[in-house]
Amino acid sequence: MKPVTNICPACGRPRSPAPSSSTQQQRKRAARALAGHLAFALNIPDARNLVFILGRGDEPGNHEALEHWVLDRLGHIECWPLPADEVHALINDLERDLRMLLADLSPGSFHV
Repeated sequence: MKPVTNICPACGRPRSPAPSSSTQQQRKRAARALAGHLAFALNIPDARNLVFILGRGDEPGNHEALEHWVLDRLGHIECWPLPADEVHALINDLERDLRMLLADLSPGSFHV
């Protein structure tokens, strides 16, 4: 069994025991900004066809569902805020994963 440490294995920074409300607010703002970027970059319409795929099902539209999806993806990152050099990699990963998800949907529905 591996010993439990307070160091994040991904970045080597100390882990925080639980995100503070300030950290949670930062994550929500980051998720909103990243979702906006992804919606623009992937030409995702502000309709409701992705709400049940990306969100919880109660979001008013695709962009809010996309924000939920991004926030969920940010939730597993222990080091926060992210170092600047990791932000670009995160954007690329999110964009790649979302492209793959959208490609699995009906062909021609989205321009990815």
